Amino acid sequence: MLFFCTTFMLLLNAQKYTQQARWQQKVDYNIAVSLDPVKKLLDANMEIHYYNNSPDTLKSIWLHVWPNAYKNDQTAFAQQLLKNNKTDFHFSDEDDRGSIDGFHFMANNDSLKWRYDSTNIDILELQLNTSLLPGQNLSISTPFKVKLPKIFSRCGFEGDFFAITQWYPKPAVYDVNGWNTMPYLDQGEFYSEFGDFTVNISVPREYKVAATGNLIYKGITNINDSTSLKTYTYKEHNIHDFAWFTTPFFLTQKRTIILDNGDSVNLNYYKYSKNLASDMLKKGSENLTWPIERGITEYSRQVGNYPYKNCSVVIGPLAAGAGMEYPTITVCSSNDKETIIHEVGHNWFYGMLGTNERRYPWMDESINTFYEQKISGKLIGDAEFYKNFKGKSWVSNYETLTAYLFSAKQGLSQPLNIPSEEFTNMNYGAIVYCKGPVLFAYLQQQLGDSLFEKCMKDYFTEWQYKHPLPGDMQTSFEKSSGLPLGWFFNDLLNENNTIDIAKNRHGYVVKGSEKLDTFLMKKNYLNANPFGFLPEKNYLNNGQKLKLISIAFPPRITRQNAIITMNVTPIMGANYYDKLYLGAAFYNRTLFRHKFEYIAIPAYAFGSKKMVGYGKINYLIFPKSKRLFKTEAGVQGQSFGLKYFSHQNQYYRINPYLKFYFKHKGSVNDQMDKQLLLNFYHTGLQSTTYLIKDSIPAAYFFNYYKLTYSIENKKAINSYLIKLNTEYGYNYKFSPGANSYLKIWANGDYKYNYAPKKFFKSSVFAGLFLYKKGDISRQEFYMSGNSGERDYLYSEALAGRSENIFDNNIFGHQVINVNGNMRNILPSVPTDRWMISAANEISLPGLIPFRIYADLCVYNYLQIINTSSGIIQRMTKPKVHATAGITLPLFHELLEIFVPIFQSKQFLQFNQYNYSIANSIGFKLNLNKLDPYKQIENFRQ
Repeated sequence: MLFFCTTFMLLLNAQKYTQQARWQQKVDYNIAVSLDPVKKLLDANMEIHYYNNSPDTLKSIWLHVWPNAYKNDQTAFAQQLLKNNKTDFHFSDEDDRGSIDGFHFMANNDSLKWRYDSTNIDILELQLNTSLLPGQNLSISTPFKVKLPKIFSRCGFEGDFFAITQWYPKPAVYDVNGWNTMPYLDQGEFYSEFGDFTVNISVPREYKVAATGNLIYKGITNINDSTSLKTYTYKEHNIHDFAWFTTPFFLTQKRTIILDNGDSVNLNYYKYSKNLASDMLKKGSENLTWPIERGITEYSRQVGNYPYKNCSVVIGPLAAGAGMEYPTITVCSSNDKETIIHEVGHNWFYGMLGTNERRYPWMDESINTFYEQKISGKLIGDAEFYKNFKGKSWVSNYETLTAYLFSAKQGLSQPLNIPSEEFTNMNYGAIVYCKGPVLFAYLQQQLGDSLFEKCMKDYFTEWQYKHPLPGDMQTSFEKSSGLPLGWFFNDLLNENNTIDIAKNRHGYVVKGSEKLDTFLMKKNYLNANPFGFLPEKNYLNNGQKLKLISIAFPPRITRQNAIITMNVTPIMGANYYDKLYLGAAFYNRTLFRHKFEYIAIPAYAFGSKKMVGYGKINYLIFPKSKRLFKTEAGVQGQSFGLKYFSHQNQYYRINPYLKFYFKHKGSVNDQMDKQLLLNFYHTGLQSTTYLIKDSIPAAYFFNYYKLTYSIENKKAINSYLIKLNTEYGYNYKFSPGANSYLKIWANGDYKYNYAPKKFFKSSVFAGLFLYKKGDISRQEFYMSGNSGERDYLYSEALAGRSENIFDNNIFGHQVINVNGNMRNILPSVPTDRWMISAANEISLPGLIPFRIYADLCVYNYLQIINTSSGIIQRMTKPKVHATAGITLPLFHELLEIFVPIFQSKQFLQFNQYNYSIANSIGFKLNLNKLDPYKQIENFRQ
């Protein structure tokens, strides 16, 4: 965490100005590099010519040596991967990691001293022997060697495919804000100086090369040698990066097109394929360069002419997104047409307009995605936005807005204008690639198509081959349009889901941006947001005619035409008592969260011949608080069948609750989650014709007050969850208050991953009764949840709730998570005193799917003994209870089957059968994991 804070402070301190100076540095490169594909090594020599066009005297030059990001698991890159739950690099072998070394920096025949940055080993400071004055230039040379990593991100190898990107020592940009040093990151891109490149690439003669720029020369060296190399020479002007890709297995297709201005461009398509014969057959009938042509042609028409002679696309392995751009060449992980158009478009937004992608990702990714979607026909104004769309059609037409709203409606939105590493993993896509493009679509709508195009073309012409900052873009757009645009550049890009355009009896008003309100007021609020391009907190108050209620079958993602929305879905289920039940779900929540939410699932059970079901209503509040993220208040209830002794019955539960979600350090971009939950439970059994109500023990009719505070750390390697609980319960029938208790307990789950998908896990429990009175047998502490009866709050979804080992059916072997959490189906004595336990398991190495478990519990209890002289009650001594064996998780741990190999003698004393492994096999069935709302909420993690 320290280096993230340090890096952020460096960026914060560096970015003082939002308008660029008119000067900029220039760096020319001359590099010779050879690849050893067996050793995965690059051997290179580089000479750079650095031009100091700034008004400042430079005593040193900062360089990015980004292959060192792959050197160990302490780099900013490695730590960011873990933060985004990517563990492949962390667990990688040393042979699969990368580095860069072998430097010997020279200038004017003198050696130069250098040192690594104190925080990031992929940044170094090159100390000049003589200060570089304004207007001077300097030639610097060095050899260097790169140990290529496996492709964990953008650079490296995958089999015999090599992606050589961000591979050479590269001077950081020195601009109006000084040195822009930054470590390599997977989430977050780059910022480099413009210049001219000459690169000589030597590879084994059977290898083919695709690279940035123009191929000037190709020839074979050491032609009589078995290790002969083929050398490719590439040149290009006015670019700020150079990438190349090589393999013996490139399927190629090439074509030349003529742009509207008469310039010709060579389109080059390369596909890494081990099955060249099969792909060659397809090649003849398909124009594989079509998306490249589409991108080049449309961006040239709408933004500015493409100035280079070549544009290439490589289809090959990539671990950082679906595609990654470099000047005149891009790599994509598939033939997806929109991805190719998007990556080709980066030749404008990143390539020729060299913005600081790390600090202002919207300046390249958001604008570029806007054009990609515009070219693909996905950002066309549609007057049907507010009408009753079918869910699939709505998502298809508004997929970028849908992705953003998914985040925003959960209260997880972030401003667009923040550095890339400050976004959560989900929001980097939902905000930068989804919210940003629709905001630019809104700007285009408000300016008009022709004026917007003029603004963008003027901006491109003015800042081509330069490093514009946000203020430069705003100044250019305002100059070209003649309009104040602070409402867009200052407000919309920095707001966090606060905008709302509302119609009232006096007209319209804009909440969340006074500048936008003033702008729209001058336009008399005409076309304030007709196509929904402006993301709003509430779309239902924009003046459209609203229905009272809109019912949808099948369900729809969202509707903007009704005050109350209802989706209807038929449901079918079954349990051991009710047998098959059929019904319907009525609800208003789908992908998006709402302030007020409800779900009702009534069903008829054909076995019990009764109505069963579940219902919930809740209300969400997102307060403007630095510490409190969200508050949820609601009530839920359910009723299903169970068995009381040999009779069919039905339980009910009513559960009002209040839940507080806290921010950790005031940010949604953190892996710590803190919650406070207040619950009230009202539970009991329905009376039946088979059972006299008064014969049901009081333990079945209880009210409970429960307070839970939880802290969860979601780190990919060392994760934990701690819950502190207090519960007071009392009987409310027969003898109210005669049966009551107060208990406290703590649960702790710790998980340590020692290899990919391999871990050690321990679940610890410690509980104490502070007070108890009367019959509380169901609410005591149990070592094992060897019966659904232990779930006295009815919070688990169980197909068989009342069965235990003495019942002759499969559900008698089911165990639920409760208290001691031991994997044991044999009955055990509960306690109303104290209990401490630990349930442990460890994955077996390699491909073995089984895990070994060892569960321990220690407690004492009141023992009741019938003797000839009467009943004796005595407290037992604390003893360690233990069970161990193997467990097999299935279906993403929905089902777990465990086989005890060892059980301590206390369990065997309760065994009514001949003890054997076969009749001790049990299982856990976590049906709660199938809750679709929980799966949606967990998607962001």
